[in-house]
Amino acid sequence: MMPPDLLHTAPAQAKQHEGVDFLIPRKTVEKLSGLSRATIYRLIKSGKFPRPLSIGTGSVRWRQSDIISWQQSLRPSS
Repeated sequence: MMPPDLLHTAPAQAKQHEGVDFLIPRKTVEKLSGLSRATIYRLIKSGKFPRPLSIGTGSVRWRQSDIISWQQSLRPSS
């Protein structure tokens, strides 16, 4: 059981982090999407995949929420 003082602060801390969006590297995006690096960049070029954010010298990251939204936008194949 949680100590009483943590029981009251936990919900406040959770609300404080609700708007946090994780920045994830390409390898994680590949694992989450099941796509190769080449396919990801081909889909980006065609406007069908979220664009990464530049975070410094040659480094990019994707917003986790963008990848989740992309996954949710996919339709089942018929």
